[in-house]
Amino acid sequence: MSRIGKRPVAIPSGVTANIDGETLSVKGPKGTLTMGLSDLVEYKLENDEISVTPANDTRQARNHWGMQRTLVSNLVEGVTEGFTKVLEINGVGYRAQAQGKKLKLQLGYSHDVDLDVPEGIEVKTPDQTTVEISGTADEESGGYGGVAYLAEKGHFERVDHVIIPEPLNVDRICLGHRGGWWAEIETKGEIAHGSMPFLGDCAVRHMGAVLAAFEERLATANEKRVPWRPSYGLVTTISPPGFGWARRGRR
Repeated sequence: MSRIGKRPVAIPSGVTANIDGETLSVKGPKGTLTMGLSDLVEYKLENDEISVTPANDTRQARNHWGMQRTLVSNLVEGVTEGFTKVLEINGVGYRAQAQGKKLKLQLGYSHDVDLDVPEGIEVKTPDQTTVEISGTADEESGGYGGVAYLAEKGHFERVDHVIIPEPLNVDRICLGHRGGWWAEIETKGEIAHGSMPFLGDCAVRHMGAVLAAFEERLATANEKRVPWRPSYGLVTTISPPGFGWARRGRR
């Protein structure tokens, strides 16, 4: 049983909620938020509370239970208190200034970067290196106003810079990206007797050349931007004698 899912979400004074078909909408002082309802969960609106229960006994329904309750709770919190993210700008000469419905950034370019503040979002700059972004935080409620809203407004036609607040305890604006890249490289050889290796082709030697290329080219290029320490995983198998293959994975 989900300890989070079994707790109903209270609807405070001044907030109204409505379930219409497969959509839950909540309206409050800071606006209206909506979310699509999951078929794996049942939603009930009664006694100024919204309760969420699994639609069946499957594991998938139980897994959705707590998350759906959290999304409903975020709807209510978003239209009453809103969400605020404080970002810190780190960089020599980096500056930020809120000017009405625009956020002006100085990020080391030869020109300033001006960002339009979307409707429903409030941006403040208490000082030159701090940015406070407040809003109903649609992403936290699973609703529509995030990426889909920006795409509908045509904001992705010519995009040069994006600020994405992430709950990673690293609150700063920087030039870069997060992500993982996984590649699997396989090298093959040719069978030869151990007493005459020169008649064969060793796959391990080829893999060594791959690793050397990573060190000489990729690592060197990355170190020019940020300190980089590659982590390697190497698995080799010899079968039959003289024939080898190796797999190289890097993340």
